[in-house]
Amino acid sequence: YTNGFYLFERPDGHRFSLGKNKARAIRLAVQLNQELRTPGAHEEQLLRKVKGEDGNRFSDAVARYLSEYLPERGLAQKTLAENQRMLTAIAAVFGETATDKLTIKQVARYLDALPANTSNKYRAQLGQFYAWAIAKGLAGASPAEATLKKREIVARQRITLDQSQAIHAAADPWFQNAMDIGLQTLQRREDLCWIRFDDIRDGRLFISQRKVSRHNSGHLAILILPPLQEVISRCRDDVLSPFLIHRAHEKRRISNKREHWSQVLPEMLSREFQDIRDRLGLFNGLSIEQRPSFHEIRALGAHLYQNCGIDSQVLPGHTSKKTTRVYLDRHKVEYLEVDAGIFLSAHS
Repeated sequence: YTNGFYLFERPDGHRFSLGKNKARAIRLAVQLNQELRTPGAHEEQLLRKVKGEDGNRFSDAVARYLSEYLPERGLAQKTLAENQRMLTAIAAVFGETATDKLTIKQVARYLDALPANTSNKYRAQLGQFYAWAIAKGLAGASPAEATLKKREIVARQRITLDQSQAIHAAADPWFQNAMDIGLQTLQRREDLCWIRFDDIRDGRLFISQRKVSRHNSGHLAILILPPLQEVISRCRDDVLSPFLIHRAHEKRRISNKREHWSQVLPEMLSREFQDIRDRLGLFNGLSIEQRPSFHEIRALGAHLYQNCGIDSQVLPGHTSKKTTRVYLDRHKVEYLEVDAGIFLSAHS
């Protein structure tokens, strides 16, 4: 106690002021002596300063991760923005905590308060962040990895082949093509809408997926078997378009979202599917949130491939031990060579 201030002396002899409030100073001293890892938020900065942890704040590490590492992962802009949003939200809670002092208990409490889907996404983000932090020497272990992943209840109902065929029969030709290509190639809406006729070379359909994740190759060379060739042939219609999935819009509107007036956008696929689905009344007994979306065509296709004994993990871009890598000399891009083709006579 010196000049009205209570002091804390570290083992190395350095002294730090704990202020004039005796009760608060005692509380801080007890916390420091016991090396508690969950100090009060309003006292965190002082505790870290005394313990010599000023250079490893969680918020500073996140800022470095967002500026140095995340942009280099090659993520789509939408995915990048979503990752940034989640990590910024996490940093707002744990920002003053030292990166290597964040405990499993703290992380578990935070994740437990979130809905299952959100909790799992935030847990994944923390896991990726800590993998980087460990590699940079900012932490020795990941508190996120020790937490449990929540079981997610799938809200949307899967679509059956019969239901898909009913929607297909009621659709215009351009949307039938979209459904069939989605069913055969298992690609996302965003990738389906950007498949061009000049992506077809040497009996293969080359696709560079717009959303790349740790588990995805990102580049596929799909061998065009007869079922897929049949769909591609139907896409060559009277509309002169560079894109497989296209339609003759009532007005040839110029948009910065399109490369060509005939191009179909992802949200158009979703709306068209919903309109036909609800018009047919196939899922009137379900809430809007529970009714299947266009995305379920992809899940149905994967199910049909599995029934045929084909590894459905390959087409969406997931790597496999038996995949062949194909190189395009001009760009030196590595592609995974996969097969695509299931016969669905009812869709012919």
